[in-house]
Amino acid sequence: MTGTHIATAGGDGEGPAEFRNAMAIGVHHDTVIVIDSRLHRFSLHDRDGRFLDSRRTPPATPFVNPMRDGDALHPFEGGVLYLAIENVHTDRPTRSAMVWRGLSGDTTQILREWDAVLWKDMGALLAPASLFPPRAIVAVGREGRYAHGDGLEYCFSVEKADAPQVIRICRAWQRVAVGPHTRNPPIGDIEMEPNFRQAIEQVLREQEVEGEWPSYDRLLLAPDGAVWVRTIGPEQPDANPLLYSQAPHLRPTHRVWEVFDASGALRSSVMLPTTLDVRVVAEHVAFGFGELDTGEKVIARVAF
Repeated sequence: MTGTHIATAGGDGEGPAEFRNAMAIGVHHDTVIVIDSRLHRFSLHDRDGRFLDSRRTPPATPFVNPMRDGDALHPFEGGVLYLAIENVHTDRPTRSAMVWRGLSGDTTQILREWDAVLWKDMGALLAPASLFPPRAIVAVGREGRYAHGDGLEYCFSVEKADAPQVIRICRAWQRVAVGPHTRNPPIGDIEMEPNFRQAIEQVLREQEVEGEWPSYDRLLLAPDGAVWVRTIGPEQPDANPLLYSQAPHLRPTHRVWEVFDASGALRSSVMLPTTLDVRVVAEHVAFGFGELDTGEKVIARVAF
């Protein structure tokens, strides 16, 4: 794995070029834009990381302190679009929202909301109340386009923020039965801290596990307008999502992504390694966060 360091920018704080929660980042022409959800502002930098300006924006109520972002931000109609997910609240679903912030710094709008996962407080750990519930799976792309579905059946919609047209894509898909290690994975040989082991064991005892996996668990919009769908097939039934980080041997080595063109026609299937958390895709290359055999995290590029 090789790379060339270009620049380092920012730091912890509330001054110029400092951040409390840099939750989304994107590029508009030659300007890098960073949204800070805790300071309710965005910062502008040049491509070498040099600070240019910052502007306060109204909070995206009720997403005042989002837990994390779901995607990069994308320029759209004098502002930026991005996906926000609010802080975890137990006993009710958290919410995902497509947020637009004007680059003038005076306007924030929530354009669309979806219910996300219902979380359960299990003492030492928060976990989804059900491992495979219908949930909001959303991807935001260029020119105000976004895709969304719940992953349960193989159906999703592609829309545009400023247009009424909706493309609905559904595909016949044989859902996979949950395997024995998904229901009750053997974790005795997995190295982990005792307190964390106890919490995981409690989650596995109390969490509802349905009989079948969903059809897909990720949507991604490519710069060329294609929709990438990470499917769940026969390679997956024994891979418990809760234990991915602790038990690499339970993961499948690769995942299949199906690629649909902008009109909704199935274009191709691509197999990518599970160790790559894909963030950007093009015709024959994918970029994202990778994991080496040593456990080290890296920025990775995979050609296919």
